[in-house]
Amino acid sequence: MSTSEHLTIGQLAEATGVSISAIRYYEQRNLVSPVGRDGGQRRFATDAVDRLQFVTRAKQAGFTLEQIGVLLDDSTVETRSVLASRLHEMKQTRAELDVAISFVEGASKCGCANLAQCALASER
Repeated sequence: MSTSEHLTIGQLAEATGVSISAIRYYEQRNLVSPVGRDGGQRRFATDAVDRLQFVTRAKQAGFTLEQIGVLLDDSTVETRSVLASRLHEMKQTRAELDVAISFVEGASKCGCANLAQCALASER
């Protein structure tokens, strides 16, 4: 692969929407690695774009950087364990949100002067 097929850290940041400082941090955490340097600048293979997009999506799904490292490592047993754990956490959060939504919906239907004493707001 020639130098022209490699991305500078600035080009990688622009392609992914990830800040340069975050890319450097992810590099320290071994989530992305440059293929070398040219003129003192880090150079990244084009597949680093996909890797950083995965990191971004995994973070949005609530995975920690340590968990993302496991997911990127391709160890099937650990990957399945991390995925199952996060899915369980997400389902718990969804159940808690369902209860909160029910409370707010009940309270929004109330015509009482005092929500604390309203039967609709305290229904489950």
